[in-house]
Amino acid sequence: MAPLAPYALAGTPLKLSGGALSADLKLNAASAGRWSLGGQLKVAKMALQEPGEPLPLLGWNTLSLSQLQAQGMPLKVSINDVRLDQPRARLILDPQRNLNWQKIFARQPAKPASGNSAPLPQVDVHSIHVQNGAVEFADHGMTPDFATRMHHLRGSIQNLSTRAGGRGRITLDGAVDQYGEVKVRGALSPMSPTDSTDILLDFHNLALNNLNPYSMNFAGWQVKDGKLSLELRYLLDHRQLKGENRIVIDSIQLGEELKGDKSPHLPLKLAVALLEDSDGRIDLDLPVAGSLDDPQFSYGQLVWKAIVNVVTKVVTAPFRALGALLGGDGFDDIRFVAGEAHVSPPEREKLDKVAAVMAKRPKMQLSIAGGYAAEDAKQLARARVDSAVLAAAGHPPMDDEPLPSLDLKDAQTQSAIKSVYGQRIGRLKLLGHTLKPGGPSGEALAKLLRDEMLAAEKVGDADLVKLAKLRGDNARKVMLRHQPELADRIALDQPKQTSANRDGVELAVKISAK
Repeated sequence: MAPLAPYALAGTPLKLSGGALSADLKLNAASAGRWSLGGQLKVAKMALQEPGEPLPLLGWNTLSLSQLQAQGMPLKVSINDVRLDQPRARLILDPQRNLNWQKIFARQPAKPASGNSAPLPQVDVHSIHVQNGAVEFADHGMTPDFATRMHHLRGSIQNLSTRAGGRGRITLDGAVDQYGEVKVRGALSPMSPTDSTDILLDFHNLALNNLNPYSMNFAGWQVKDGKLSLELRYLLDHRQLKGENRIVIDSIQLGEELKGDKSPHLPLKLAVALLEDSDGRIDLDLPVAGSLDDPQFSYGQLVWKAIVNVVTKVVTAPFRALGALLGGDGFDDIRFVAGEAHVSPPEREKLDKVAAVMAKRPKMQLSIAGGYAAEDAKQLARARVDSAVLAAAGHPPMDDEPLPSLDLKDAQTQSAIKSVYGQRIGRLKLLGHTLKPGGPSGEALAKLLRDEMLAAEKVGDADLVKLAKLRGDNARKVMLRHQPELADRIALDQPKQTSANRDGVELAVKISAK
């Protein structure tokens, strides 16, 4: 093969190492340039070497072509069977993430297009069989360098063709490093791969500590141990990409956060605590989509963005994200009716869901702080005043009974309001209202007296803190009712001021990792 190297490798720095060509061919030549060729061909022990690199860029032990048929005018080639034994390739990304193959073949000057360029020959390869293949991959853009090895690759590629619409089918199995495996399935069109491609890459049982630099670069954390499985499906239809990615991580063990690392950092420890189930498994679906015509298109960036979105949602809106992961709608927060510490049934359902999630996520911890807001002070004042009025009217509310609204038109209620007003504000001031010429009477007077009592009722910070503490206690009791084993993972924090809206006052909940 050496005499052919200067022609085949012109414009590249590659050198041909080895390569023994043997053939059993029969040539028939006819007039007007018509010819036909048939037979067998083999190239043994060939390798393409880059200067200064000990391992070949591409090589194989034997490449055998059987039942080769070719003819001229127009050129057609048909190969029934190709056998590739011990093929090996090397894919290297430099510190700037440029692929070695791109740099090598980019050095060749592009030939100007010709208006009368000959059409591509028709080539049909019915079957390519691969045995004991290997691919070395390294990324020098990582710190430290990342490298992995796929080996014992075996399988076939069926029905490759340059015909329009032709799609070859790929079936390959192999091993990754010591205990991992990879399966490749799918179909692609060699002449228009961006128009019609459906490829599934299935990696199983990859050791995370072998992939540690990727984890460090992407998330800013050291990964000490764990197993990774990936199902990556690439669908290309007329340059529109749809990717379906499933990532499964088993028994991940995080080390220290890498403070000096410049890659984007994620709150990975908390995300693991929220996403990892009781079997130590994280199972994520990461669909992505994009157009190859987008100048900013990057499949890696799309997947990375999907990962960031999942982690961000889990950390910033954990209840909603966890609900979605568990097949439900999730929720944003847990709230109490202003002025009350009772856990309503809808909020109890939320707390039960959180407890159920925690039972399946052993690294997840919760800190609960009862909240209070300005609306609580108004409702506590109302509860005190109206309870006193109802008691004075002879029908005091029972414990835990919802407080009814006062009927200010009722004569008995009006009398009770005057009685309570005299006790709380003063009888002289009451006389001033009742004896005032032209002053309010009946319902209007009852409303005036009640409003003054509400304004005068002092609800201090101690009252609000007491209410908030009771809310936190009640919420924790609800969660432990069916999941008592969570007692050491659900802590009570100091009451704090929180937000209030029409749905009530928020319970402050903080999620952390063990």
